[in-house]
Amino acid sequence: MIKLFNRDSITFLNEKWDVIKGNVKIKHIPRNNELIFLPEYNRYFRVINVIYNFTERQNIFVILEDYTGDLSLLEKKIK
Repeated sequence: MIKLFNRDSITFLNEKWDVIKGNVKIKHIPRNNELIFLPEYNRYFRVINVIYNFTERQNIFVILEDYTGDLSLLEKKIK
């Protein structure tokens, strides 16, 4: 049986396909335009694209870009 969405090898990449963070364990696969906070960088990133590679071992690559929008809007929504 093929295990679809085995989340052992999710990798975050930047727009130039450089690895930002590898082997990330998350509970759900992010969607386009979702924001992700990475504590190592102390900033938010926006999901541009999600790429699935179905080889012997499934790989998921999430392409991120720096989020430069208005973070005060996010803080107001959370409160």
